[in-house]
Amino acid sequence: MNYSFSTVLMTILTSNLLIAVLVLCFRNRKIMLSLGYKLLILFLTLTAVRFLIPFEFPFSRNVYFPEWLSVIVVLVRHPFISIGKIQISVTSLFGVVWLGGTIYYIYRFYKRKESYRHYVVRYGTNRNRQEPYRSIMEEIGGKKRNSLWVVTAPFFGAPMQYGTLRPYIVLPSTLELSEEELYYVLRHETAHFYHHDAFIKDAIGIIRAVYWWNPLGAVLEKKSDILLEMRVDDKLVRGDAATREAYCNVLNCISEKIQVEEETPVPGAGAAISMAAIKGEDLKYRQKMMVQGKQRKGLSFYLTAAVVIAVYIFSYCFTFEAYYAGEIDAMANVSREGFIAIQKEDGTYDVYFEDSDNAYFLENIDSLEHYINITIRAD
Repeated sequence: MNYSFSTVLMTILTSNLLIAVLVLCFRNRKIMLSLGYKLLILFLTLTAVRFLIPFEFPFSRNVYFPEWLSVIVVLVRHPFISIGKIQISVTSLFGVVWLGGTIYYIYRFYKRKESYRHYVVRYGTNRNRQEPYRSIMEEIGGKKRNSLWVVTAPFFGAPMQYGTLRPYIVLPSTLELSEEELYYVLRHETAHFYHHDAFIKDAIGIIRAVYWWNPLGAVLEKKSDILLEMRVDDKLVRGDAATREAYCNVLNCISEKIQVEEETPVPGAGAAISMAAIKGEDLKYRQKMMVQGKQRKGLSFYLTAAVVIAVYIFSYCFTFEAYYAGEIDAMANVSREGFIAIQKEDGTYDVYFEDSDNAYFLENIDSLEHYINITIRAD
């Protein structure tokens, strides 16, 4: 496997393209219903995997940029300031800004989670040993290991499951629920826990932090919540019309009772998995997804699936690469034997083209596999 500027560039391009396709799916309700939550989760998984594996494999082939685009790549990678052994280029400056923004967003994400946990610990009341909470949780869990705490706390807009290592089901203390409503709420939030949705939400939050400069990342983070809700809905009502009807009635009742999310003065609410997507159009589409059963797959289903899978496979089969040698040959009218590489202490190479009079700096790279008959010299 090879790791280089080109593989990182390919990862950035592919991941953001997949994010764009996912956002388009979420924004078009017809496509979203046609695809179904399972295929959308697969797309989300492919996006995360592509982001986590920025490598070039032995079967990959290079696709070279045209000359004008290659010149741009050389310019942005060319050091315009040297401070001792530190070389500063447009690429390095962008990398510093990108890294700084990512650290800030990850800090803000986990700071929000921590403030939320402190709020629950300080103001929440543990209901695990009280009825009917205890008997309902025992019925839902059965023989499964269940480390969830059921907590009521003031000022929450909707029931939610929070926490990965110390998970809670947090219920609004102001929300009055019948025993049937409480059963379905606890069953819904417990399903989030058993399907590890808190980890999925954390992974989406980290992807959002890494691509903080892409506005589509924020849309993806928000829209993915309803996808997780749809998956839980499907698990709860699958093949059972009576359960589906009762569950939809509970969602409608809670929708009328809860406060508007924007009016909920709770720190870090975005760090939890909430049933808040039970108002307006979100609730309508969740219920439509539950009652529609197996929908006939149309053109949008096959077209979207083909585009996503093709983009993912293409990104590993081919790597975009700047083409340097052609421009130098045209200018200097010499063979490629004039290329030399100076190996740096950090393992990278400064590449030059050397003629009888001068040496022309080209770029700093991690690998020399794309250069032919290149001479390597020590720094």
